[in-house]
Amino acid sequence: MLRHRQFIVCFFLLLFFFSSTGNAQPLADTRICLDAGHGGHTSDDRQIFLPNGIVYWESEGDFTTSQHLKTMLEALGATVKLTRSDNSDASDISLSERAEIANTFNSDYFHSIHTNGGGGNYSLVLYKEENGEPAFPQAEQMSGFMAPNLQKLMKTEANYFQGDFSFLGFNLGVLKYVFMPATLSESSFHDLPEEGLRLTNSEYLKNYAWALCQSFLNYFEGAGFSSGRVGGIITDVTSSSVVNEVTVQCIPAGIEYTGDNNYNGFYAIGDLVPGNYTLNLSKSGYLDNSQNITISANEYLDLDLTIQYFNNGFPNLDFYVVGLPAGAGEWLTFNAEKSSDDGFIEEYRWDFGDGTGTETGVIVTHLFAADGNYEVTLTATDNEGNQSSITKPIHIITQNPSIPEGISVRYINEHKDLLINWKTNPESNLAGYHIYFSEKADFSDEILLSSLDPDQNQSKFDDFGEKDQLYFFRMKSENIANKFSDYSDVYSLYKSQNPADKPNVLIVNGFNRNASYTGLNHKFVSSYTLGLAKMQAHNISSCSNYAVISETVSSIDHDVVIWFLGDESTANETFNNAEQLRLKQFLESGRKLFVTGSEIAWDLVAKGTPEDLAFYNNYLKAEYWDDGANGLSPASGLPGSGFDSLTIHFGEVYPEDFPDEIGPFGGSSSILSYKNGANAGIKFKGTFGTSDKEGALVNIGFPLESTGSQTEIDAFITKLMAFFYPGSTSSNDIRKDSINFNLYPTMTLNQLDLYYEIPSSMNIQLEIYTLNGQKIYHLNDALETGTGHISIPTAELEKGNYILKVSSNTILKSMRFVRL
Repeated sequence: MLRHRQFIVCFFLLLFFFSSTGNAQPLADTRICLDAGHGGHTSDDRQIFLPNGIVYWESEGDFTTSQHLKTMLEALGATVKLTRSDNSDASDISLSERAEIANTFNSDYFHSIHTNGGGGNYSLVLYKEENGEPAFPQAEQMSGFMAPNLQKLMKTEANYFQGDFSFLGFNLGVLKYVFMPATLSESSFHDLPEEGLRLTNSEYLKNYAWALCQSFLNYFEGAGFSSGRVGGIITDVTSSSVVNEVTVQCIPAGIEYTGDNNYNGFYAIGDLVPGNYTLNLSKSGYLDNSQNITISANEYLDLDLTIQYFNNGFPNLDFYVVGLPAGAGEWLTFNAEKSSDDGFIEEYRWDFGDGTGTETGVIVTHLFAADGNYEVTLTATDNEGNQSSITKPIHIITQNPSIPEGISVRYINEHKDLLINWKTNPESNLAGYHIYFSEKADFSDEILLSSLDPDQNQSKFDDFGEKDQLYFFRMKSENIANKFSDYSDVYSLYKSQNPADKPNVLIVNGFNRNASYTGLNHKFVSSYTLGLAKMQAHNISSCSNYAVISETVSSIDHDVVIWFLGDESTANETFNNAEQLRLKQFLESGRKLFVTGSEIAWDLVAKGTPEDLAFYNNYLKAEYWDDGANGLSPASGLPGSGFDSLTIHFGEVYPEDFPDEIGPFGGSSSILSYKNGANAGIKFKGTFGTSDKEGALVNIGFPLESTGSQTEIDAFITKLMAFFYPGSTSSNDIRKDSINFNLYPTMTLNQLDLYYEIPSSMNIQLEIYTLNGQKIYHLNDALETGTGHISIPTAELEKGNYILKVSSNTILKSMRFVRL
């Protein structure tokens, strides 16, 4: 724990007061919105397990930094708004909500605070980029201040600042919709163990805040702090290991700091007026040490210090523990390599405090058989017979095991026997699995089907189930402490009366991301199964996308695949190379695919490789128009598309901020439009790749399962299957396929030309909409049978993106263009 004590030195305090207020209120009349990334310990937070059982949560570090920065900015006269006032789970609001807070506050500047992960050792600042240029040039200027300031204050080796799209391949959601200059900082990498330990230190997080505040002073005033700051790492001069809880006294400032016990060795002292000081270091068992320093205004003195262990020749002991947090039956490693002596240590003896006796060695492993608080004592004897001991508390608390990941639920042996597969859990103290089933989607009549050993990953049940009966399945895992995981995702299956005459449908759960949807598990497979089973015409199996990748389940063994991805995006990959290969084989074999998800086009086109783009265009038969925004629900069926009269209110089960706006490609046609008139989905029948077999595809740019209405899902699936198996396809749908509209050029200055080919004369309406749904142009016209074109003036339009909507009583088509 950190401890600060301010000594009463009246003369110095008066000197500091007049020095620090000489440039009084330099940020007066400035409004700043600060966003502490993440919130609570939700699924999108970063939980980093560090040595000695210490845990760093990014949400906690970000929030503490925002509190420090708020205090500093307000002391300089700024008015500050935080997007979250605590670190509860409820504070993890959506990215668009954070942007809206900044907009409503009428901020002069918006900044989002984060720490980084994934390997590296640099400080990073990003700003919103549009068309290769900063959306706000001021944000690029601020980034140029922040990045080097962060490198000076944090233990990083380099700094970078860049537009978000150039750096990431996409725009950051938290910056996308703010109406003022904005940046996002990643101060350092929390998954570097030494840095992660430092980030648990509040004074180190104050370094982060100090660098940001210094940047705001640079940005708004061109000036900096009137005071300075000193900090660094304190290590043992012999072993070079960090030393906990060293007291640093700054004379004559009268400020005393005592380090924490989190194995970072960090100290820092701030608010020092320019001048000369002495730092006095002390800790029991060590020799005192002193260091003279000179502080300059607006400068951070990065100064590592050492302290000499002295205990009359006795061993200097320390050890760290790898594997914490841990529960009963989980192995821990105890490592005393950082211990030292003026000669050498002959024996390391460990007593774990659990009655199991002692073990010897510099590095040993041990497990505790039961939960509890244990005192682990290391005793070392050196070559002179001197002995030292050190004792540390170890808390063994068995957590609930991880949720088992289901792979597939399907019938085998001519739809007679049931086979369930799953991935084995990683825990070493697992006791087994429990499989439950129900005939109801809400599991109100849940039955325990089987309990299985921890090394099993599948189970077969002979002669399972009745025809025309739906079954739903889920699992739990249990550990040796009799603690249970939460339920797994739900999988389901259905067996029709005459399986040989019915298409086999496979529902693939590709929704592995927790972002807008924050639940630990979901029942979305059930939504699709219910819609199919109500038609009483299909055999249904379900599986995870991993089952298709690993070929545990062969998609080609099925006639129809329904693949849902929720808001799966770039971090999880919507369709990786292996999945793309499986779907290419599936479609080329003449089968039928339905794909639904909000960021498939974003991932494969905006962020993807040329191979991803080719897959999206040539196999998912669509082109990417735009990363949609809030307010596009509901999606509506287009007249004559075969999906007529549909209204789908998506984004109700979980928020959907960025549904893909997609257009037809390669012979496909539109079936749905969003509220703003942009295309929301396409359909296609024909051949794929080099195959001569006709397949079929429906691809929509939002998650169908996010609607709160099972009735709306059922209605969509009914039309989907009617398109795949056209016994009930309407005449309007056939007529729609014989009508063609093409728009040239799609990037224009003065005029658009709409070319058409129609089988009979008709009256149409032409309307132009902005992307936020505002109608700005309307024309009624009569078209004669055959081919022709209509010219539409665009010179009066402002530069930007627009939607041209063509409609009549039987058709509706939306096309996008850009006014240059």
